[in-house]
Amino acid sequence: MAMQSMLLAENLPTGPIDGRFGKRTKKALQAFLKARGYETGCCCCFGRRSTRALQAWIKDQGGEPGPLDGCWGRRTTSALQAVLNKVRAEKAPAKDEKAPAKEAAPTVANGMPVPSAVPMPEVAVVSVAA
Repeated sequence: MAMQSMLLAENLPTGPIDGRFGKRTKKALQAFLKARGYETGCCCCFGRRSTRALQAWIKDQGGEPGPLDGCWGRRTTSALQAVLNKVRAEKAPAKDEKAPAKEAAPTVANGMPVPSAVPMPEVAVVSVAA
């Protein structure tokens, strides 16, 4: 899900964020790699060339995916997880920084919310005889 979230943040459609490495996630990852200058091969599948490109990206991000051989194994998966965690941590606000506060709804002096400027629709009340 971390990869899908990262790709979505880059405006690359991955389909639902479900943790699956499906067709749309593969295409989004290939587009991500290609946009950064990595050669990904054909667009119909995520083969060895695309895996090699992913391994090169991981290595460029400071990860250790093992040999850049296009074989996706334990070391590639582990390094990808570490790099995605690092990318997510870099984008998250620091703990001492507070997220911007949401603007409170306008209120009058007695603390009651100000009525919306949008008119509410009339609702007909229908009683049902028992």
